Amino acid sequence: MTTSTPPEPTDDDHQEHGDVVAQYETVRVRDRLVQRTCGWCSVVLRYGGVGRPPKFCCDDHRKRWHERENAKKALGLDTAAPEPVREVIERTETRVRTVVRKGPTVLQPVPVPARPEPGGPPTTVDGWYRQLRSLLAAARSGEYTEDQRTALADVFTIAAEHLRAGPAGVAPVPEQQPGVGRAERRRRERQARKGRG
Repeated sequence: MTTSTPPEPTDDDHQEHGDVVAQYETVRVRDRLVQRTCGWCSVVLRYGGVGRPPKFCCDDHRKRWHERENAKKALGLDTAAPEPVREVIERTETRVRTVVRKGPTVLQPVPVPARPEPGGPPTTVDGWYRQLRSLLAAARSGEYTEDQRTALADVFTIAAEHLRAGPAGVAPVPEQQPGVGRAERRRRERQARKGRG
């Protein structure tokens, strides 16, 4: 049987950068039966590694061995086998060496938490997103009536049209007068759209 040993690791690990913080070495030993001799006639039995390893070369020798052992026990004789069973075991030893090194410090950008806008309308896109998210949460929680939700949706529809059209594309939005009903507001919006078209 041919055995080969891996090259020993060198103590010179300067090809890696950073100070050594810790070193670990784990050893795993695995034994595998390759062959053994028959318990009766000492003939060599090969073992492929699958299933239970054979102890005898045939059933007759297994029966004879058991008969002999039973007779020895009945007569009170020494039960040691006259010929020892010889086994060839292949031992595989795996060594894993782990070196933990301190690497270079990498600075990661840390996001700054958003601060609420001081009084008045938001001035940034993120500020508008925050405002709209809080408005949506309030609408979902039931703080607004159906009429209020419809009025807000109309306002956002008009605002979206103005934002898409740019500074000179849409007529200015008329101020909403208090007490104007929903049907009247929609009629005025339709007239405003006709005037733009």
